Amino acid sequence: MRLPSAAPHESTKTIAVAGHCPEDMAAQRWSVDDFILQRKLYEGALSVICHAQHKRSGRHVALKIYKRSRLREMERFQVRTWSPL
Repeated sequence: MRLPSAAPHESTKTIAVAGHCPEDMAAQRWSVDDFILQRKLYEGALSVICHAQHKRSGRHVALKIYKRSRLREMERFQVRTWSPL
């Protein structure tokens, strides 16, 4: 199974964390490296959703990872879709 990873020259960036994040998973800065990616649950045009385990707490989570190269396309779509007429 091939799971997503950042290219060596790309850094990962947290876009959002759920407001109900448990205290034992709290962090000042997040990285995909904080998790053990276990299996791909879904892959779409803009993102991949993986079953992952948080290394420090051991908690199992669903992790949504955006494909950086496609984010611009998503942003353009959202602006076009949500802009008032």
